[in-house]
Amino acid sequence: MSHYPREAGSPPPLGDYPRAAHPPPPKAGRYSGYGPAYGYGTPGYGMPVERYAPGRYGPRPRSDDSTMAVLAHLSGLANLILWPFGFVGALIIYVTKREHAPYARDQAAESLNFWITMSVLIVASMFFAVTMLLMALSWTPFLLPVVLWIYALVVGIVGAVSASKGQNFRYPLTLRLVR
Repeated sequence: MSHYPREAGSPPPLGDYPRAAHPPPPKAGRYSGYGPAYGYGTPGYGMPVERYAPGRYGPRPRSDDSTMAVLAHLSGLANLILWPFGFVGALIIYVTKREHAPYARDQAAESLNFWITMSVLIVASMFFAVTMLLMALSWTPFLLPVVLWIYALVVGIVGAVSASKGQNFRYPLTLRLVR
């Protein structure tokens, strides 16, 4: 510190600046104690990039992807009315969106797998019911296709609602034939 008097309005000499009350922040580094500044920086340059992977949660899909996923689930519901042609819509969405929209492709594949499984189960249960009726054992096996139809209707609607929210939906008891 200088002991010489200063003129009013002149800056203090070099050594007379007041010291900072707090120490300077540590330099950003690997072991600095500070984590990465998420939300800042360009993805791909040291920032983690969250990619979508089938069957697990990832970034929220775009609205167009969600719409295509809902259409895939709803087109499967047409399988309940137009039996052999109901899953054609899900197949078309799967083929057209396979490369460009991973969420729509994943949900279309899930819908396609479910409706193929349901078609096989309903045909097998009808065959079983007709066989039981012809053998004059019982008419109650005809209730099994009705129960499967109601189950498919409810689960298909739940899948469409989940896809409209951008959530992954997995149909229970489904053979995964299309990946």
